[in-house]
Amino acid sequence: MYSIYLIHCITTGKKYVGQTKGKVENRVQQHFNKNTPTHSRSPRLYQAMEKYGRENFIWGLVEQCDESLANERECDIIREYATFSHGYNSTIGGSTFKKHSPETKAKMSATWKSKGTSNRKGKKNSEESNAKRRATMLARKEAGLYCGRPKGSIPWNKK
Repeated sequence: MYSIYLIHCITTGKKYVGQTKGKVENRVQQHFNKNTPTHSRSPRLYQAMEKYGRENFIWGLVEQCDESLANERECDIIREYATFSHGYNSTIGGSTFKKHSPETKAKMSATWKSKGTSNRKGKKNSEESNAKRRATMLARKEAGLYCGRPKGSIPWNKK
């Protein structure tokens, strides 16, 4: 069973329509969590959340439907609420759960296999190369140009 949900910005009145196979609560929490990869898929929504604050957004379940109807219903609801032209949807919807045909999968596989892996994978740097790299990094650090994080600070992905 698929769910179609709506996120509404109280401040602007604009809306976002989405669909999920899982629990709606979990999917909406992913939208509200700025560290998830869904940010790049819905930039309008996330920019608005940053600007107006997440506390100004409410959400609700619009309907539940079978997998075969989910894409079509999402498109219909996006059109009904005009969330593509006057809301936060970046697409007209219905594209999230499309599956590739076996022929397309075979073509993609052949393309990736022909490209091979990185030509550096499994290779070791020479001692001379390592010494040059180390000298460059030390010179940058002494000049105050070192780009690494300060000692003792918490990495961005561990906060």
